[in-house]
Amino acid sequence: MKFIRNIFIILIGIILISILPVLFYGGSGYQYITEELVANNVTTIGFYPLAYGLAIIEVVRNLFQPDQWSIVYFGKEYSFFNFFSDRYFYSLKLFSISLMIAIGASMLVTIMVSMSPRWVKKVCTFVIDILESLPDVFLIVGLQLIVVLIYRSTGNLIAEVAMLNEEIYLLPVICLTTVPSVFLIKTTLLLIREEQPKPYIDLARAKGLGRLSILFVHSFRNVIFSLFYRSKLIFSFMLSNLFIIERLFNIRGVMDLLLYSNAHILVLIICSIFIPFYTLFSISEFFIMRKIGAREEEILNV
Repeated sequence: MKFIRNIFIILIGIILISILPVLFYGGSGYQYITEELVANNVTTIGFYPLAYGLAIIEVVRNLFQPDQWSIVYFGKEYSFFNFFSDRYFYSLKLFSISLMIAIGASMLVTIMVSMSPRWVKKVCTFVIDILESLPDVFLIVGLQLIVVLIYRSTGNLIAEVAMLNEEIYLLPVICLTTVPSVFLIKTTLLLIREEQPKPYIDLARAKGLGRLSILFVHSFRNVIFSLFYRSKLIFSFMLSNLFIIERLFNIRGVMDLLLYSNAHILVLIICSIFIPFYTLFSISEFFIMRKIGAREEEILNV
């Protein structure tokens, strides 16, 4: 019941936000707002609550008319279902592959750093801080320039720098993976460090458990819930990066459609992105709560 209520509240919020420009610029509320402002040469901001209310009604009405769902893309009108599916699943593949690589790479690096000598930890922390300080656009453009320079020097194109007719994965996945990987590594190392002085770690050592066993069985198990809540922030980072990546790599994905959508299509696109992942987070939270809810003595008795 709580899950359904939250979905309903999220849907209302998305509808209200999708037509928010109408509250300040007026208009019909279901036309592409940028085109409307340019076409009408609107330069002043006002307050139009009546137009906003009518726009809400119009959007809700259009959501219940799937036969009218269409997207105008470069002057041509396309059916929403035919035009949306390929782009959605392409973006979903990029996002999912990048997320899985980021989680796997961060766990592997975290284990290696945690088991390393102190000077190695300092070097790794320094490198992580540098990578974290780099802007996303700098990383994306830098990788593209490196590929172009290699191509000019050797004649070998090691990766596509822009999407033409075929889907590209290598550079977009690398760019989309780097930021969340660095964030996960730094966060996990910090959480594990905070767990070290706790009594259950001393008890595990007193039982004769090795460092790797303590790390896997005890430390990871106790930081996973905190890490899970921080992963929601990573999700938002990756979505914003996905939009930038699709623009800079000329990727015809679902985020690109946000620039060519009217209000009710914008609501559909945002819901198609947000609700599946919200459902996944809710299910994961349910099972993690059950797992973490075990008694401490049961956790230590391994």
